[in-house]
Amino acid sequence: MRTGLCDAEQSVREAAAGSFKTLERNIGTQAVQEIAPALLQLMRSPDAAEVAQGQSGLRELVSQRPHAVVPFLLPKLSTRPVSLAHARALSAVASVAGAALHTHLDLCLPALLASLYLDEELAETDGAPYDAELRDALHEAANSVALAVEEDGMHFLMSVLVGACAASSAAHVRVGGAALLGLLCKEPTY
Repeated sequence: MRTGLCDAEQSVREAAAGSFKTLERNIGTQAVQEIAPALLQLMRSPDAAEVAQGQSGLRELVSQRPHAVVPFLLPKLSTRPVSLAHARALSAVASVAGAALHTHLDLCLPALLASLYLDEELAETDGAPYDAELRDALHEAANSVALAVEEDGMHFLMSVLVGACAASSAAHVRVGGAALLGLLCKEPTY
Protein backbone atom coordinates (compact mmCIF):
# COMPACT_ATOMS: atom_id res chain seq x y z
CA MET A 1 0.00 0.00 0.00
CA ARG A 2 2.87 2.38 0.84
CA THR A 3 4.41 1.75 -2.57
CA GLY A 4 1.08 2.30 -4.31
CA LEU A 5 0.52 5.61 -2.52
CA CYS A 6 3.81 6.86 -3.97
CA ASP A 7 3.43 5.45 -7.48
CA ALA A 8 4.05 7.71 -10.46
CA GLU A 9 0.62 6.86 -11.92
CA GLN A 10 -2.29 8.82 -10.47
CA SER A 11 -4.69 5.88 -10.93
CA VAL A 12 -2.42 3.61 -8.85
CA ARG A 13 -2.15 6.25 -6.10
CA GLU A 14 -5.93 6.65 -6.06
CA ALA A 15 -6.49 2.88 -5.84
CA ALA A 16 -3.97 2.60 -2.98
CA ALA A 17 -5.61 5.53 -1.21
CA GLY A 18 -8.99 3.82 -1.55
CA SER A 19 -7.48 0.69 0.00
CA PHE A 20 -6.06 2.79 2.82
CA LYS A 21 -9.47 4.32 3.43
CA THR A 22 -11.00 0.87 3.81
CA LEU A 23 -8.14 -0.33 6.00
CA GLU A 24 -8.38 2.72 8.26
CA ARG A 25 -12.13 2.23 8.65
CA ASN A 26 -11.55 -1.39 9.66
CA ILE A 27 -8.52 -1.17 11.96
CA GLY A 28 -8.53 2.53 12.90
CA THR A 29 -5.52 4.62 13.77
CA GLN A 30 -3.14 1.68 13.52
CA ALA A 31 -3.36 2.05 9.73
CA VAL A 32 -2.23 5.67 9.96
CA GLN A 33 0.54 4.81 12.45
CA GLU A 34 1.87 2.13 10.13
CA ILE A 35 1.81 4.00 6.83
CA ALA A 36 2.34 7.72 7.52
CA PRO A 37 5.84 7.39 9.11
CA ALA A 38 7.16 5.59 6.03
CA LEU A 39 5.88 8.40 3.82
CA LEU A 40 7.43 10.99 6.13
CA GLN A 41 10.73 9.16 5.87
CA LEU A 42 10.68 9.69 2.09
CA MET A 43 10.38 13.43 2.74
CA ARG A 44 13.82 13.36 4.40
CA SER A 45 15.53 11.94 1.33
CA PRO A 46 18.14 13.99 -0.52
CA ASP A 47 16.65 12.58 -3.75
CA ALA A 48 14.07 15.00 -5.18
CA ALA A 49 12.14 12.13 -6.83
CA GLU A 50 11.70 10.37 -3.47
CA VAL A 51 10.58 13.63 -1.84
CA ALA A 52 7.99 14.07 -4.61
CA GLN A 53 6.82 10.48 -4.08
CA GLY A 54 6.45 11.11 -0.35
CA GLN A 55 4.48 14.28 -1.02
CA SER A 56 2.14 12.46 -3.41
CA GLY A 57 1.63 9.64 -0.94
CA LEU A 58 0.88 11.98 1.96
CA ARG A 59 -1.52 14.00 -0.19
CA GLU A 60 -3.43 10.84 -1.13
CA LEU A 61 -3.50 9.63 2.46
CA VAL A 62 -4.81 12.93 3.81
CA SER A 63 -7.33 13.42 1.00
CA GLN A 64 -8.97 10.06 1.75
CA ARG A 65 -9.24 10.30 5.54
CA PRO A 66 -8.36 13.85 6.66
CA HIS A 67 -10.05 13.61 10.07
CA ALA A 68 -8.09 10.42 10.83
CA VAL A 69 -4.71 11.41 9.39
CA VAL A 70 -4.42 15.13 10.21
CA PRO A 71 -4.57 14.70 14.03
CA PHE A 72 -1.75 12.14 13.77
CA LEU A 73 0.34 13.97 11.20
CA LEU A 74 0.23 17.66 12.14
CA PRO A 75 1.67 17.31 15.66
CA LYS A 76 4.63 15.44 14.17
CA LEU A 77 5.12 18.00 11.40
CA SER A 78 4.82 20.92 13.82
CA THR A 79 7.65 19.94 16.15
CA ARG A 80 9.92 22.95 16.64
CA PRO A 81 12.11 23.84 14.94
CA VAL A 82 10.27 22.76 11.81
CA SER A 83 12.64 20.89 9.51
CA LEU A 84 12.88 21.17 5.75
CA ALA A 85 11.20 17.77 5.31
CA HIS A 86 8.33 18.69 7.61
CA ALA A 87 7.82 22.05 5.92
CA ARG A 88 7.60 20.30 2.55
CA ALA A 89 5.15 17.77 3.98
CA LEU A 90 2.93 20.54 5.39
CA SER A 91 2.92 22.23 1.99
CA ALA A 92 1.93 18.97 0.35
CA VAL A 93 -1.01 18.14 2.60
CA ALA A 94 -2.45 21.57 3.42
CA SER A 95 -4.60 21.86 0.30
CA VAL A 96 -6.27 18.46 0.82
CA ALA A 97 -6.70 18.58 4.61
CA GLY A 98 -9.97 20.52 4.40
CA ALA A 99 -11.76 21.39 7.62
CA ALA A 100 -9.58 18.93 9.58
CA LEU A 101 -6.82 21.54 9.32
CA HIS A 102 -8.80 24.27 11.09
CA THR A 103 -8.54 22.96 14.63
CA HIS A 104 -4.80 22.40 14.24
CA LEU A 105 -3.91 25.89 13.00
CA ASP A 106 -2.94 26.94 16.53
CA LEU A 107 -0.34 24.17 16.46
CA CYS A 108 1.14 24.26 12.96
CA LEU A 109 1.18 27.99 12.09
CA PRO A 110 2.94 29.14 15.29
CA ALA A 111 5.54 26.39 14.78
CA LEU A 112 6.09 27.48 11.18
CA LEU A 113 6.29 31.16 12.09
CA ALA A 114 8.65 30.50 15.02
CA SER A 115 11.01 28.68 12.65
CA LEU A 116 10.67 31.15 9.76
CA TYR A 117 13.07 34.03 9.38
CA LEU A 118 12.06 36.06 6.34
CA ASP A 119 14.68 38.67 7.14
CA GLU A 120 18.33 37.62 7.41
CA GLU A 121 19.11 40.48 9.78
CA LEU A 122 16.52 39.23 12.28
CA ALA A 123 18.08 35.76 12.14
CA GLU A 124 21.52 37.23 12.82
CA THR A 125 20.15 39.32 15.69
CA ASP A 126 18.58 36.22 17.27
CA GLY A 127 21.67 34.11 16.59
CA ALA A 128 19.58 31.75 14.45
CA PRO A 129 20.98 30.03 11.37
CA TYR A 130 19.76 31.47 8.10
CA ASP A 131 19.20 28.88 5.39
CA ALA A 132 17.52 30.20 2.23
CA GLU A 133 16.21 26.76 1.19
CA LEU A 134 14.63 26.18 4.61
CA ARG A 135 13.28 29.74 4.66
CA ASP A 136 11.60 29.23 1.28
CA ALA A 137 10.12 25.87 2.33
CA LEU A 138 8.79 27.31 5.61
CA HIS A 139 7.38 30.33 3.80
CA GLU A 140 5.67 28.12 1.22
CA ALA A 141 4.28 25.88 3.96
CA ALA A 142 2.89 28.82 5.94
CA ASN A 143 1.33 30.26 2.78
CA SER A 144 -0.13 26.88 1.80
CA VAL A 145 -1.63 26.35 5.25
CA ALA A 146 -3.13 29.85 5.37
CA LEU A 147 -4.58 29.64 1.86
CA ALA A 148 -6.02 26.18 2.54
CA VAL A 149 -8.27 27.45 5.31
CA GLU A 150 -11.90 27.37 4.28
CA GLU A 151 -14.37 30.12 5.10
CA ASP A 152 -15.72 28.37 8.18
CA GLY A 153 -12.19 28.17 9.61
CA MET A 154 -11.20 31.79 9.09
CA HIS A 155 -11.83 32.66 12.74
CA PHE A 156 -9.20 30.07 13.74
CA LEU A 157 -6.74 31.52 11.25
CA MET A 158 -7.33 35.13 12.25
CA SER A 159 -6.90 34.27 15.91
CA VAL A 160 -3.52 32.70 15.23
CA LEU A 161 -2.37 35.56 12.99
CA VAL A 162 -3.47 38.26 15.43
CA GLY A 163 -1.47 36.46 18.12
CA ALA A 164 1.53 36.24 15.82
CA CYS A 165 1.38 39.98 15.14
CA ALA A 166 1.05 40.93 18.80
CA ALA A 167 3.75 43.13 20.30
CA SER A 168 4.66 40.33 22.70
CA SER A 169 5.66 38.02 19.82
CA ALA A 170 9.24 37.83 18.60
CA ALA A 171 10.08 40.22 15.76
CA HIS A 172 10.57 37.45 13.18
CA VAL A 173 7.19 35.92 14.14
CA ARG A 174 5.50 39.33 13.70
CA VAL A 175 7.12 39.70 10.26
CA GLY A 176 5.87 36.25 9.22
CA GLY A 177 2.39 36.89 10.62
CA ALA A 178 2.15 40.22 8.83
CA ALA A 179 3.30 38.61 5.57
CA LEU A 180 0.51 36.01 5.88
CA LEU A 181 -2.07 38.72 6.58
CA GLY A 182 -0.85 40.56 3.48
CA LEU A 183 -1.14 37.38 1.43
CA LEU A 184 -4.73 36.84 2.58
CA CYS A 185 -5.63 40.45 1.74
CA LYS A 186 -4.31 39.97 -1.81
CA GLU A 187 -6.09 36.63 -2.31
CA PRO A 188 -9.34 37.17 -4.23
CA THR A 189 -11.10 34.16 -2.65
CA TYR A 190 -11.25 35.80 0.78
